[in-house]
Amino acid sequence: MFDDLTKEIKAQLYERARSPLTGTFVISWFAWNIRAIVALISDMSFQEKIDYWNSLYPLTSDIVISVFIGPLISASLFILLYPYPARWAFQFWYTQHKRLKEIQQKIEDKTPLTQEEANAIRRTALDQQAQLQSQLREISAGNKELSENNRMLLEEIARLKNERTQIDAVVRKLDEQLAQTKVLKQPQLPEMTQIGFREPKSKDQDKKEKDPVRSGKEGKNLFELLSEDVRNALISATGQLDPRVLNAFLGLIGFGGKATPQDIALALKVNPIEVRYGLDELASRELTSSFGGTYSLTERGREVAVRLKLTSMVPALNT
Repeated sequence: MFDDLTKEIKAQLYERARSPLTGTFVISWFAWNIRAIVALISDMSFQEKIDYWNSLYPLTSDIVISVFIGPLISASLFILLYPYPARWAFQFWYTQHKRLKEIQQKIEDKTPLTQEEANAIRRTALDQQAQLQSQLREISAGNKELSENNRMLLEEIARLKNERTQIDAVVRKLDEQLAQTKVLKQPQLPEMTQIGFREPKSKDQDKKEKDPVRSGKEGKNLFELLSEDVRNALISATGQLDPRVLNAFLGLIGFGGKATPQDIALALKVNPIEVRYGLDELASRELTSSFGGTYSLTERGREVAVRLKLTSMVPALNT
């Protein structure tokens, strides 16, 4: 609370000190009492100072006039009369300054540029023009690059839409066939040969003989693990009908997208030559790539695997 009171007193004193009446009164007071102030700071003795002040102010009215009334009247007159000459002086000075500027501008307009000034202006203009052209070239190159990227993105989008349309058409056709076709089971009659009749083969035996991947006794066919819809969609996406090729593709997916033909053949228990043949066929369709005997899925191959959700259907073979 004491600090707040101190701050308030300081603020009031500062505000009063800024008042024009206070400053003018102080100056007037010093002017009216300059002799008394000089006597106060002189080397005279105290008694001599008292005698001198009594001679300056013999009456009480002299003290009142010199200390209060005189400085107050002088300060008031100064405050009331000073703005008029100050206003005239300011207007006169500003008008003359303005005229000097106009005369200087007229002289500069009529004065021709020197060769050095003209060369400096020309160099500045050429530098600015070169910077502007450089910025325009950079902007143009950036626009071309953006246009090229946009064109490539549009082509990629169009290609993906086309592939998706083809896959949707295959799936829709299969759905229609499944909905409309009714399978009628008929008994198979024995096949007649030169020496008699031969019993009909079972579906599993006939399928095993026609499927080169499953013809082995212990070979694994990952292609047969997929549903019929997914198999047809995989055939449409890869453009391959050979089960050996599709089995190699699924085996590479089972190894996480990167493996050697020997590893895939060992995991599927098939001939490594067949696996290498399948991977090379897939490489011709840009679905796989090889480096140092190791095959990997390309971006297109990974896209097919993700789109058909093969990574969740094919069991992991590298465990």
